[in-house]
Order: sequence, then structure tokens, then C-alpha cells
Amino acid sequence: FLLANTDTLHTYMLSAMNIEKQFADMSELIIRQRTEPIQYPNGTNMDIVFLGDSIIGNHTDSLSIPEVVSALTGARVYNCGYGGRSAALGKNDKLSVSMIVDGLLSGNLTAFPTDEQVYLGSKAFVERDNKERELMFVIHYGFNDYSNGYPVVSADKFDVYSYSGALRLAIQNLKNTCPDATILLIVPGFITHFEYGEQVFAQGGKLEDYREAVREVAREMGVECFDAFQEMPTNKDNWNLYLDDGIHFGERGRFMIGRYIALRIP
Repeated sequence: FLLANTDTLHTYMLSAMNIEKQFADMSELIIRQRTEPIQYPNGTNMDIVFLGDSIIGNHTDSLSIPEVVSALTGARVYNCGYGGRSAALGKNDKLSVSMIVDGLLSGNLTAFPTDEQVYLGSKAFVERDNKERELMFVIHYGFNDYSNGYPVVSADKFDVYSYSGALRLAIQNLKNTCPDATILLIVPGFITHFEYGEQVFAQGGKLEDYREAVREVAREMGVECFDAFQEMPTNKDNWNLYLDDGIHFGERGRFMIGRYIALRIP
């Protein structure tokens, strides 16, 4: 991780101005790891499926969120992210999250575009060997639901055209088919775009309304929740340390998210 950052962002490049502080920071890190090392759960008997938008699907290398989780825990991971897509079904989205879940559980991937990561990851999951392993599903949607102005809630709690309804329907389908699986919802994190998420589009609300919807759905459906907005240290002063463009996580941000998810493996 340190080498990757040195080679790309030059975060750790030494100069006469910063060498003392960099040395002190590195010494502190080494001492902390020696005295209080983080112990990650053993995931060697676990298959983890990642569902989501570009936060999940845009990166598939060793510093993608799924691969960080795999490296830290030994779990097998399946990246079923679909960049630019929403949880809800809308005019700009051919596949809602519940439709992707249906395809995963049934093995019918005919509606999945074969040149997208959602198909590649789903195909690998459907064709995996040793299907008796423990299952975990990690779900991250929200930024596209928000920017498309899709409704946060609906009178029908399982309305696939609303953000909350689409998440509920997907979770219900997963619970019905995989009752022993762990399900982890991720609350959308900090962004700088659209007035830091304060702008409202069409029938939607502020980004915070979508965040609160994830928290509420997790409580109501009895699933795990990682609040990337509250638990990640990203803010208006330091966002460029964790985000590449004001929305998508950079290497440091993806590594940190991966660590948080890894620690939630049962």
C-alpha cells in the first residue's frame, strides 16, 4: 500500500522539509503495529459477493475494495459491481439491485451485459465450486439513486422504483434463499459534488436522506450496516486524501473501506 502510493500520489516522498515528520509518523505506525496489531477474521471458508455501483465495480485490481478484503481475510470474493447504476429501477438503469440478486440466486444471467463487471463477477459466483461455504453479501448503492433523483421511499415498502424499496426487496430475496448468509449494507460516504450532497434532484432528496434510508432499512431488516459517512474520517478539509475526484475512493480510501468490511466478517 505504501509503495503504491509512493509510485502514484507521491504521498511519502521525502524532502528536507518533511523528513522528520515522516520518520516520526512511520516510527509511530511500526510501534502501533507491533504492540496493538489488528487481527482480521479468518474468511478462508467464506464467499463474499460485492454488489454496487462504481464504488465497487470500477476497480478489480489488488487495491479494489473486494480484493483488499480478500487479502486481509483469505475470503473468496466476487465483484458484481455495475458502474453508473442505481439500486432502484429507473429510466437510466436496466438492472435494479433486486434484479441482479435474482440473477445471482437463480443462475440466469441473460439480462446481464456480458462486457460489464456485473456479469463477469456474477458468472464466477454462479460457477464457483464448493457451494457449501459460508456466504456474505456486501451492498453499496446510493450516489446514482441520489443524482438521478429517484424517490427515497414509496408507499409500497418493496417498490423497486424507490431506493428503500429496491434495497428491501433485494435483502428479502437474499434472506429467503440464503437464510444463513451475512448481509452488510454500506451507507454512502462523503462527497464534494452537488454542494456536498445538499442539492436535491427531481423526486429525490438530499444525499443524507438516502444515507438515513440505508440505516433504517438495515435496522428494519435486521442486517449489518457500515456507515461510511460517519465512520470514515473524510471531510471538507481532507477529502483529497481518500477520494480521487470528490466521489470515488482513491487507493487509500479503498484500502480503508476494505479494512472496515473485513473486520465485519463474522
